Amino acid sequence: MLQQIYRQFPKPKPNPAVKRSAKAIKAGERACRGKTPLQVREEFIGGSDLLDAQAELVAQIPKYEKTAASNGAFVSGQLGALVYEGTLPDKLARYGYQGCVYSLARVIERKLAPR
Repeated sequence: MLQQIYRQFPKPKPNPAVKRSAKAIKAGERACRGKTPLQVREEFIGGSDLLDAQAELVAQIPKYEKTAASNGAFVSGQLGALVYEGTLPDKLARYGYQGCVYSLARVIERKLAPR
């Protein structure tokens, strides 16, 4: 599972053509660092501009967090980051999402890493 995390969630890279993309990535990393996807959802849901279908999926985060399989952990992280993304301006939303989902993946990584 650690290999999947490394492969699917590499450190995000800013786009030099998009002004402030590096700052959006860093802000996303800080906003989600050390949190669970459910904690991210609870913190940012009030300011997130989600479509009805997205809101229905986001409501499923607790179910996915309880799933022991890697897919459940990955899906819950992506949904948590989607909530955070919905709080950002369109031009920077993708970069903030990348930073957030990267931080959430690091939480999973720390839980799985051998001690």
